[in-house]
Amino acid sequence: MQIINHPVTFHRDFRNDFPLQKSPPDPGVWENCQRVALATMPLLSLHRSFRGPLSLGMSSLRSVTHFSQTVEHIQQGHLSEGSYHLLNASLATTAVGLFFFNPVYCFLSSSISDLIINARQLRENANLETLGFLMLDPSFVTKKNNFEKT
Repeated sequence: MQIINHPVTFHRDFRNDFPLQKSPPDPGVWENCQRVALATMPLLSLHRSFRGPLSLGMSSLRSVTHFSQTVEHIQQGHLSEGSYHLLNASLATTAVGLFFFNPVYCFLSSSISDLIINARQLRENANLETLGFLMLDPSFVTKKNNFEKT
């Protein structure tokens, strides 16, 4: 009955956490590993005890990914692209820090980052998958109190 009164709403777009590989050593193996990870992580995050550590680890990976992309774009002189990645690196670093004080706000920070990334992807190349993720992102932002009651 508790789940009906207070549904658990957790959505994270794990595609945004993985670094882009320009030329991986073995593209087939990298794509298969990434596909398996992207398929299993949402299932693992359904279990409450895995949700926090998984979010902490993936937010850490996201902060490193976006920070390295920030440095790369600024060195190439693409300041607008660098500032976009700096914003996402800041949100991911905030999510890591907030995890230790209030995990709900950690999830909120990563959802805002997902919302920004997916809105940009939709603007650049409109497809139904991105639109679907963009529609799921605000669901956590509007229902953040569900975590506090479960």
